[in-house]
Amino acid sequence: MSPDNAQERHLQDVLDGRVSLSISLPDGHGGELGRLRPIVRADADNAAVVQALTDWRNANMASFFGQFVATCERTRAWMLRDLFASGGRLLFLIECDGRLVGHYGFKGLKDGEVLLDNAMLGERATRPGVMRQAGRSLIAWLFDALQVDKVWGEVLTTNAPALMLNRELGFTVARKIPMRRSEHDGQVTWVPGDEASHGKAEVYCYQLLLERAQFAHKQGRPAA
Repeated sequence: MSPDNAQERHLQDVLDGRVSLSISLPDGHGGELGRLRPIVRADADNAAVVQALTDWRNANMASFFGQFVATCERTRAWMLRDLFASGGRLLFLIECDGRLVGHYGFKGLKDGEVLLDNAMLGERATRPGVMRQAGRSLIAWLFDALQVDKVWGEVLTTNAPALMLNRELGFTVARKIPMRRSEHDGQVTWVPGDEASHGKAEVYCYQLLLERAQFAHKQGRPAA
């Protein structure tokens, strides 16, 4: 079995509940800020999780490439259709002091590379630094457990909090992409424009990159 196939099988086992997964968010003093736990198939029937995902998305609509009014029915359909299809993908809930406060995930795991995705603080956390530590712990897990070499990110230039967070995590800008606004059936979607739109676009997307050696240096960890 190839590494990609083995990783995909592992992610499917996590989604199906056959493998338990939880990632600690250390506070730097021997304790925990919280934990990351993956959203699994059983969560499609968890009303609290579906409601939280729906509310957080609506409250942060402008940060998404696809912008629409979410409903619980639409969120659940997305979970069943897209999130649980895997394709090298997991979305983790951020738990802090027994509360769900946000989520952080990845997708497109293939050939030693992955795209960090869906980073959101949906509720005010009781402890500072939860979102930063969630990103740091997830990236460390991707490098260590899934043995990726490169972690990518895509952030709209209008999303200042996400840009600041990714800079703190060690990401650098690999490319600036002009975006074009598309609207259909009440949904606004930002899609990549052509090269001719450079310097003219209303909104841009930063393609971000964090490599294993960069992250190790930033966090004071061994590179291998």
